[in-house]
Amino acid sequence: MPDPLAAEGVRRICVIGSILVLATAAGSSDFAACFDRAHSNYRDAQRRWHRALHLAVLEAEPTLGALSEINTELQLAFVAQAEKRIRAFASRSPPGLRFESGLSGLLNPSDWSSRDESELRTRDPEYAELAERVAILRPQNDGHSDWPALRALIRTEVMASPSVKQVQGALRRAGEEFVREARSCRHPQ
Repeated sequence: MPDPLAAEGVRRICVIGSILVLATAAGSSDFAACFDRAHSNYRDAQRRWHRALHLAVLEAEPTLGALSEINTELQLAFVAQAEKRIRAFASRSPPGLRFESGLSGLLNPSDWSSRDESELRTRDPEYAELAERVAILRPQNDGHSDWPALRALIRTEVMASPSVKQVQGALRRAGEEFVREARSCRHPQ
């Protein structure tokens, strides 16, 4: 005859285990939402940065405008890809985020693998489209005959521009804020 106390104990363990699983999933979801809010300002600052570079290039050397547009679109696609990778990683593996490594550690999760990349491309059609966009834009940018001239212009004249320096400062501050806010997000251990 089954022991009623043992059956009750098993039932309690199952209930407690279910509660812990649900709490962990909710905690992970709460963390991902908090992390996403923290990242959104930095993402927006990155977008402003790349657009400001483009405008400064147009002002300094209009003949490089078409290439600068390609470069800006490429950089914005990289920003969008990174955002999707970060969201995916934060929702599935918050402890893998390297808070101690500052901004770079948060933007480049330590154990993001080619398998993760493939799964995200399969699961997220927008991410797959971004990957295709990058594959098209990168050779147009890097292989363009004016790419060395654009890069030199950005490194010298454009980076010295007061308006670009202002946007660069805002980007740096947004990155610092992102790290601070992300560290305050509570994630399940």
